[in-house]
Amino acid sequence: AMTKLLDELVGDGDRGLLVDEFDLDNARLGAAIDSAQTPPFLTDKRVVVARGVGRFNADDVAPLVAYLDDPLPSTDLVLVAGGGRVPKALTDALKKAKATTIETAPPSRARERSGWFDEQIRATGLKLDGQAVQLLTTWLGEDAGRLQGILETLHAAYGDSRTLRSADVSPFLGDAGGVPPW
Repeated sequence: AMTKLLDELVGDGDRGLLVDEFDLDNARLGAAIDSAQTPPFLTDKRVVVARGVGRFNADDVAPLVAYLDDPLPSTDLVLVAGGGRVPKALTDALKKAKATTIETAPPSRARERSGWFDEQIRATGLKLDGQAVQLLTTWLGEDAGRLQGILETLHAAYGDSRTLRSADVSPFLGDAGGVPPW
């Protein structure tokens, strides 16, 4: 999802000039905010990526919340939670700023996860019959993060011209995913 988003934001532009990336495990959040507030140089816009905002508390993100009240129009700010919980103050500020949210983690409820699996399968252009989808969801269990790799492999092996059945999918599954202890 991140690669696709950056490709859309950069377009035909020079990625080296347009994009500033900050891994907040190693960089200060203030450096990312400063970059977002800086007008672009030699380009018409700037893309600032800050990875790991989920590790901060509400006090830590206060300067980011303040920036979101009046963001620089020439900056596309991309925030990646990267685990942890995004503070409510930041979530509220993002809603107020009409930010687009892309949820990449599968839902925790079984019914919602089933719909998520269907969306991921459709996004790759694959067609799987009901039994093949059920096999995938059961096999992966709580390890739904492996789905994308399996779908890419299936697409490379079969393309998207036919409907795949369980027998087509099973050779590509590998080890079974985790089952919750409850």
